[in-house]
Parts: sequence; structure tokens; C-alpha cells
Amino acid sequence: MGEKKCLNSELWHACAGPLVSLPTVGSRVVYFPQGHSEQEEQKDTCVPVELGIPSKQPTNYFCKTLTASDTSTHGGFSVPRRAAEKVFPPLDFSQQPPCQELIARDLHDIEWKFRHIFRGR
Repeated sequence: MGEKKCLNSELWHACAGPLVSLPTVGSRVVYFPQGHSEQEEQKDTCVPVELGIPSKQPTNYFCKTLTASDTSTHGGFSVPRRAAEKVFPPLDFSQQPPCQELIARDLHDIEWKFRHIFRGR
């Protein structure tokens, strides 16, 4: 069997949205086509601790609907400062401008590289 792939839960939440939770390891997952998920009622009332399943790691994320003003020739978009401070690793402010490279893997195991730059005051 091939190498196990690791899913970045923060990226998953950013793509799926704030009202969706990532199933715990070992959970049974059933897919319902969009619009039919409300037909499945919650039957499992067990708490992960009762099952011996480790609890989820805390996840920080923010959601932003991109608008026309977010598009630019340099390929970047603005992130609110509070969201950046909550979600991204701390910046090294001794650099000019303060920046860092962020690497994430998507659900298809494709690596994406982003440059986080602080342009504020």
C-alpha cells in the first residue's frame, strides 16, 4: 500500500466553510448529494472520548468571499489583519517587508505555495 496522505484540516475548513466539520479518524462517512444531506438524521450520540478516539486538534481559519477588488495584476488579495494574526504563523518583522512562504496541500495532494506579506502599519 502507498504512503498515507495527510489532510491539512485548516485548509479543509477554509475550503468547506465554517459550518462543516472534519470527520474524526475511523468515522464512517456517508456521502449525500447536495440537497439531500438533511434526510440523514444524527443517530450516533457517542462522544469521541467514550469511543477512545482522540479529540480534534483546534483549528483556526477564516473565510472570505473574493470580490472584484481582490483581483489584481500581482495575483494577491488582502486578508484582514486579525484573521492573518489568528491563522498564519507569526511574521518576522526584522525583514523588510515582513514576509513568509506558506505551503499547503489540497484535497488532490497538489502543493500550493503562497507568500504572506505584511503591507500594513
